[in-house]
Amino acid sequence: MKKQLKYLGMAIFAAASISLTSYDAQSATASGTTTLRVTVPPYVVLYYPSALTIVLADIGTTQSPTASVDWTENNVDPTPSLTVSSTGPYSAAKSLTVPNVWAIRGVSASGNASVSIAGSTGTSTTVSNSGKNIPITGLNVSSGSVAAGTPITVPLTGMSPVLGNVGMTLDMSALNSGSSGVLSGTYTGGQYSITVTVN
Repeated sequence: MKKQLKYLGMAIFAAASISLTSYDAQSATASGTTTLRVTVPPYVVLYYPSALTIVLADIGTTQSPTASVDWTENNVDPTPSLTVSSTGPYSAAKSLTVPNVWAIRGVSASGNASVSIAGSTGTSTTVSNSGKNIPITGLNVSSGSVAAGTPITVPLTGMSPVLGNVGMTLDMSALNSGSSGVLSGTYTGGQYSITVTVN
């Protein structure tokens, strides 16, 4: 009888141990999913020189005069090569394009930016030297395969810079008119402004 009670007690203890062991092995898990959104606002950065000196050469002796350009600061392209064209060595109109004279970085909802240029009056400005003037007309901007004009629509490439050019025509008629006191030297006072808009 005692042996039976002993075995019964051991069986009850073993059963209790098994029950406790099984309970301790249980676990609980909870999980959830969060949806992420990132809002990127439109932005644009414009690079441009604060001053530009265009140095002409051979304007009266060749149909394709040459030119160079000096930057004051913020040079987009440290060694640009200008393109100058005219109808002849004595032509009053000298059209030129200053390459890579501005650059933009940015993003927009459309992926594009609107770039425009303006002079002192519309798309014109004037440089002067001791009362003699050289009107500068037809100011325009271009970039890559985007044709010259104002404004133009330029595809943005995020943080990679998009380079752009400025075109203009110099009216040299004051130097060809036969008037007295025609001056060589540096003509100053002209300005243009570039505006970039993204939305």
